[in-house]
Amino acid sequence: MPNKFSFIFCFIFLSFIYMGLGHALGQSGSKQEAPTALPYNTINLNNLKAFKPMKKKHWQLAGNVFADRQKEKHLAIEKGTGILVYQPQKKQAHLTTLLQHGDIDVELDFLLSKGAATAIAFQGRYLVALKDSWLQNNLTPTDCGGIAAGATGVAPAMNATKAPGLWQHIKISFKAPRFDAAGKKVADARFVEVTLNGKTIQQQVAVNAPSVTAPLTGESELAPLMFLAGSGPVAFKNIQYKTYAAPRLLLSDVQYKIYKGRFRQLDKLPTSAPIKSGQTDSLSHRISDEDELIIFEGEMEAPRNGDYLFRASAAGPTWLFIEDKMILDNKGSRDYERFYYSGTSLTAGKHPFKLIFSNHDQSLVMEYEGPNIPWTTLTTPASQRMALGQEPLVYQVKNKPVIQRGFMLQNQATNTFAAAVGIPGGVNYAYDLNAYTPLKIWHGNYLDVGLMWRERGEKQLEKPLGAELELSGLPTVVTLAGQQAAWPDTVKADASIYSNKGYKLRPNGLPEFYYSLGKVDVADYLAPTAQQEGLVREINIRFREPNQNTYCLLASGTNIEKLANGSYAVSNKSYYLENLETGGTTPIIRNNNGKAQLLLPLNEKNNNTLVKYSIVW
Repeated sequence: MPNKFSFIFCFIFLSFIYMGLGHALGQSGSKQEAPTALPYNTINLNNLKAFKPMKKKHWQLAGNVFADRQKEKHLAIEKGTGILVYQPQKKQAHLTTLLQHGDIDVELDFLLSKGAATAIAFQGRYLVALKDSWLQNNLTPTDCGGIAAGATGVAPAMNATKAPGLWQHIKISFKAPRFDAAGKKVADARFVEVTLNGKTIQQQVAVNAPSVTAPLTGESELAPLMFLAGSGPVAFKNIQYKTYAAPRLLLSDVQYKIYKGRFRQLDKLPTSAPIKSGQTDSLSHRISDEDELIIFEGEMEAPRNGDYLFRASAAGPTWLFIEDKMILDNKGSRDYERFYYSGTSLTAGKHPFKLIFSNHDQSLVMEYEGPNIPWTTLTTPASQRMALGQEPLVYQVKNKPVIQRGFMLQNQATNTFAAAVGIPGGVNYAYDLNAYTPLKIWHGNYLDVGLMWRERGEKQLEKPLGAELELSGLPTVVTLAGQQAAWPDTVKADASIYSNKGYKLRPNGLPEFYYSLGKVDVADYLAPTAQQEGLVREINIRFREPNQNTYCLLASGTNIEKLANGSYAVSNKSYYLENLETGGTTPIIRNNNGKAQLLLPLNEKNNNTLVKYSIVW
């Protein structure tokens, strides 16, 4: 490991102490209640009325689907609605929506059978590929998330594809081509961003012509969204979109006043004459200096009736008023990398507004989203202070496993007890050394430790470089009062139910973690499957005296299905739990606090119980 990582270990140790105290005192932070985006429009999949009628039933609706990941182009369906399914037939038939779109954001879930390939055609012309590219190297534009542009295309930046038969999530932001009054094209179509399973795989890809395999030719301002027939069965659900059009909010007659000093409370704002005032055509903190208060006042013209959502990231207390009503308050925060959200309804027309900013650290960003308006910045680019240290610092795994202690995001909170294990071949995981459970698993490269090198406190994060699958993070082995008793969702570091017994490295360099729960000793070990498809987990449990109420949590999620091939699909088919060995004890599926859980009652009569299974995603 490079010498600079020795500094990381020392700093992490001190940070563990600090963060551990913060969590013990309940200072982990509270979640914001305000929405962070306006709602999407949804394509109704209770019927096919959102699509152009078709003579043959290439496309149909289902209530559930199952694709065996081992079987080529296999997809079984259950009757019902909510899922759109394509089953190939002799003659292909693309599905055309009634939606005619220009600029659009689309977000949906899709499921591919083994070997399947299809695409979403924006305006029926510009293609984003959906393909079973699981574990594939050397990606091309035809792989999952690839963009077809004319006769060529752009391959995805990384492989974020899941295994066949699992639901995957994609978000696509598309800008239509622009034309002048004479109909001449003045700007190419563009894919602003494509995010697959939480990882950005395409950004700012211009497409100067429709794909040669697209259903429609030519180019226009508006055209339909289409789902293409391909090779192999596919399924879609939760299809949502937002369409955009001009104009935007317009600010006018903006006046400013500047006062000397720092101010944190509205009732303490100055009443004396400002040190400077005038008129401005833009919103920026740069018309003032640090440790000064700026008050902007003017007119805000809404282009249409509807809900508007505002967000601010600012290095000092910030308040937004519209029609003398406080719309947004950042609670005095100086964190210029965090957004605070709030919304209101506006009628079309002009509204007086006031923006107040106490300039502590020279950064002010105000953005909004509105009806048919994407997130748009009201402040100037120069008013944003760019955070330092955003460049990645890649920690590479070479010929032997590595372990990095650090902080990691889990369930939108900072976990301060994470140990990230990097394994040659690109199957990696993070383990919680407080709750004794895997936190995340991912294929691909290991970690970006840039923030660990440059930041402090909760921002000092280690970040997986692959498309990570976040697990429940719940403790694995627990003593309950009964089979239906609630499973603990946290383990307090200062009052833990576990005794830490450390870990040792097996001859292959992978760690085996040890801990005890009363008179129950546990050894926990994870290693790649033979084909590098996932992880094999071995949990060895030994009873030092009889115990009637000890349980092992195998999985937890929104739902758990036992599939026809004997494996389990967890959390709406987010991942598979396969090849389960329990020593003869039958697991149960139960509901607990709104979650489905696969629970194994442990048999204390056997001195040792070995639980073994594979996690595949």
